[in-house]
Amino acid sequence: MLSIILMTCQNGLITSSFAPWTYAPLQRINEISTASLEKILVDLFSDKEFISFQGNEIYKIFQNAFETYTINESTMLRYTDRKKKKDKINALLQTIK
Repeated sequence: MLSIILMTCQNGLITSSFAPWTYAPLQRINEISTASLEKILVDLFSDKEFISFQGNEIYKIFQNAFETYTINESTMLRYTDRKKKKDKINALLQTIK
């Protein structure tokens, strides 16, 4: 059985699932740390737990997110790179722009 280990750190969340330890982008809202939209989008795209969103639906999710919210692409791409999905996310971003 694979377990997911979570540890909080000063500016983010360290998670491990199938990959080595990695820094995950977070944001603070009312003194509560929450996952940033950049992290949520990358996880939806890449994690097996969200396979139901990874077909054509993922393009709509990304397009709606980019049209509605301000997304820090460099933060998202850094996190994506650590998850070894940067090329695939870049290809997806080119299709929605």
